[in-house]
Amino acid sequence: QKGNLLKEKRNAIDLYETALRLHWDRKWEEAINILTELLKSPVKDTACTKLLQRILFYKDNPPADSWNGEYIRTSKD
Repeated sequence: QKGNLLKEKRNAIDLYETALRLHWDRKWEEAINILTELLKSPVKDTACTKLLQRILFYKDNPPADSWNGEYIRTSKD
């Protein structure tokens, strides 16, 4: 069981990193699809939820052309 959990967790990390790179490349839909599927798995964390929220915002409110992927938090939520 422990080996399976570690494998699932590693897979979740890889998927998150892929979604993060897609987000930097402004490939919103692809990133949304990955994160949506990831959030259906037993391995969940708030980072996935937060990134999905940010991408949904950027999809409707695209950042400036000069955006380099940086995100500055304005609250402690």
